[in-house]
Amino acid sequence: MKNTLYQVSTMDSLMQGWFSGVKTLGAIRENGDTGIGTFEGADGELIAVDGKFYKAMSDGRVALASDDEKLPFACVAEFDTEWITDISLTTTLGSLEKALSGVLDNFNHFYMARLDGFFQSVTVRVLVGCVPPYPTLREASKRQRVFTGTNLRGSVVSLYTPSFAKGCNLPGWHTHFVSADRKIGGHVVDLSLASGKAAFTRLCSLNMELPKDIDFGKLDLTKDMSADTHAVEK
Repeated sequence: MKNTLYQVSTMDSLMQGWFSGVKTLGAIRENGDTGIGTFEGADGELIAVDGKFYKAMSDGRVALASDDEKLPFACVAEFDTEWITDISLTTTLGSLEKALSGVLDNFNHFYMARLDGFFQSVTVRVLVGCVPPYPTLREASKRQRVFTGTNLRGSVVSLYTPSFAKGCNLPGWHTHFVSADRKIGGHVVDLSLASGKAAFTRLCSLNMELPKDIDFGKLDLTKDMSADTHAVEK
């Protein structure tokens, strides 16, 4: 459905270690062609572009993900370009996200941004798969793998979440990347963009599916996870 963010589970439940698969990729792809997420056991990073769903793995490989893989957290949308802007010479992830925010006219909606460009460098992280009993995301991130690519073309997929949705998702921009040659991908740690074009779609509706597992109800989602989130993101 156009202008709708389809989300599986919540960011705070992922932070607390809810890594059990909720929906299959096949079911998720019915709700969008662009997005981000992670796989069961926090085993790799999802980057969806042009209706193709890629899995960035902790050994550095990027491959098309199978429809029968399950995901504990994902955010996808049917990308319907509403406007495009040129962005160049952003030498950090923070400066890119500031540039993306600079063209928004309303900070109370969700947005999906897709940026295609030439990058002087991109550094991504990929989580290493865990087995039950699952650790928190903060603990799991201590085993993450970090990869850097230089002088490459690729696509950034970034979801903007308004501040009032804190807990359901990560306020601000949540950014993943996949190279044009599909040799590097993951959750963006930092980047330097030479030039690119960013397309945006505004998401005015939220369709969220929560885990049906009874153990999901045992999570304390009233906790303030800001410190953990900051530690994981930084």
